[in-house]
Amino acid sequence: MRTLRLVFSLLPLAVALPARAQAALLPFSMEMKQDMGIFEITSTRTLDCAGRNGEGGFEAGIFFGDSVSTPQQMRAALRRYADRFGAPPGLVKTFHSLEDDFSARGAAGRLLREILGHPGVTPLLSLEPTWHGLPPEGLLERIASGQVDDRLEKLARDLASADGTVLVELGAEMNARFGAPWQAERNGGEAAPAGFGRAWRHVVEVARASGASNVRWVFAPSAGNPYTHHPTGPSHWNWYGHWYPGDRYVDFLGLHAFNHAREQGAWVPFIELVTGDAADWMLDDMVARFPGRRVILGELATSEHPGRPEAKAEWIVDAYRRMRGCSAVAGAVWFDMDKETDWHLDSSPASAAGYASAVWADGVPQAPGSTSPEEESMP
Repeated sequence: MRTLRLVFSLLPLAVALPARAQAALLPFSMEMKQDMGIFEITSTRTLDCAGRNGEGGFEAGIFFGDSVSTPQQMRAALRRYADRFGAPPGLVKTFHSLEDDFSARGAAGRLLREILGHPGVTPLLSLEPTWHGLPPEGLLERIASGQVDDRLEKLARDLASADGTVLVELGAEMNARFGAPWQAERNGGEAAPAGFGRAWRHVVEVARASGASNVRWVFAPSAGNPYTHHPTGPSHWNWYGHWYPGDRYVDFLGLHAFNHAREQGAWVPFIELVTGDAADWMLDDMVARFPGRRVILGELATSEHPGRPEAKAEWIVDAYRRMRGCSAVAGAVWFDMDKETDWHLDSSPASAAGYASAVWADGVPQAPGSTSPEEESMP
């Protein structure tokens, strides 16, 4: 994961304008927090997706952080989560490369099977298509041309041997710009989206031919376009849809978004973060463009607000209210780690209480997902 760096290209100009001009220029209302130098953005947008992209419940998921890397640590983390929030998470995310061993004896395989052993919990693997000694450039072409099929075939066989559904985010945030081997700067620039599609399709074809029928594939771009920092849609080569490998090869759409107040210089509400102008209207576009695919927000988090201690809790409650009210959204994974900032759900007592209220319905504890702990995990 890399933090989404939302850059509001209109902000410097807007600061110098009177309030009435600001309102005319920007697609949302905004006022400056004089004490902390943070733009407070409010929005009148709505997420119009009721009845779209199929039926189903909402899975509240979590990434526990890099320190939870063994079955014992995962078991303890799941127990703590269930004790605190009334039920286990519906999704649990972990990070891997093509070198990881997902067999029953391998470290990644034992961790995967620990997650699958908890009823109602579905693993979400963020699979970075990398390995030791990979080339400095041209990784996508190597994958698409079959040069790493031995690794892909073993991976697929090992995942197929696991008892349960496994979600895989392959090469997530492909449209971002932080130097990952599967991104544009190391794969021919503007030719990269087409190359990514070829590589993705090849991976899925190899996995299916190797018997991995229990794997569901999640296409997970980063919200926005770091090459433009403003909405362009399909007119720009790095628009997320140009990276899409095709409906036959994708089971779920994905989306990653982070609200880092100090880095952005702005406090951005959830709705603007995922489908505002700086996000290139991504979530709304996904819902409208791909009616047969539901969306999993594979990484989501917010920092604390430097001037309002209650703001993070309010942000969380608003985000989950909007997501749970949208049938197109299948789930969201909270990035529960202190990394670029303290993304933890319990970075403050108010934040933890806000999340607890967000995953409870009508005061009654329920499984954050559409299934109860006695039912099977995500199909």
